Amino acid sequence: MKIQFKKILLVNIQESALDKAHWNKIDSIAKTKVFLPKESPKIIQELNNTDCLLVGFATSVTKEYLNAAPKLKYIGTLAIAYHKIDVAYARKKGIPVTNIAGYCTESVAELIIAAILNEIKHLGEERERARNKNYDFIESATEIKGKVFGIFGLGNIGTRTAEIAQGFGADVRYWNRTRRERSSRNKISR
Repeated sequence: MKIQFKKILLVNIQESALDKAHWNKIDSIAKTKVFLPKESPKIIQELNNTDCLLVGFATSVTKEYLNAAPKLKYIGTLAIAYHKIDVAYARKKGIPVTNIAGYCTESVAELIIAAILNEIKHLGEERERARNKNYDFIESATEIKGKVFGIFGLGNIGTRTAEIAQGFGADVRYWNRTRRERSSRNKISR
C-alpha cells in the first residue's frame, strides 16, 4: 500500500535542499506541494488542509501549528533532532514525527572527531603559538590511536563515528539498547 498525501506543506525547505531523486519520491506521494519560508504569515492558513508537514532545520512546530492542522497525518524534519517540534503534543494528537534517516550523518560524525582532535591536540593553543612564531609544540598532546573510544548509541551517527575512530586506530567500544553482531568490518566491542 503506497502512502499518498493530498497536500505536503514544506516550511523552510528549498528545492535545492534535496537532490532530484528525493523530489521524485516526494512527488510520487503528493498531489500538491506548497513551499513557504519559516517566517511566512500564511503557514497557519495553509496548515488547515495539510496532511503532511515537512520542515527544514531549526523550524518550530508549535501547539498553535498542530491545532491549525486538523488533517495532519505526518511531520518530518530535515534535521537530526526534534527539539523545535512539540513532539509530545503531536503524539497526543496521533501524529508521528520523524527525522530524515541519514541526514547529516557524515557531517556530525566528522564534527565529533574534529572536536576530539581539537581538544587532544590543543589546536587553539597551537594556532596561537604559530601566529606568534613560536614553533615549540605542546608536548602533552595525545593520539587517538590505541585509546579506548566509547560511543553511546550505534545509530547512523554513532556507527559512522566508530568507523572513523577505528580508522585512527582506536579501540572502539559502545553501549547500545541492542547488541550488535561483530563482523570483520565491524570490530566494535561492547
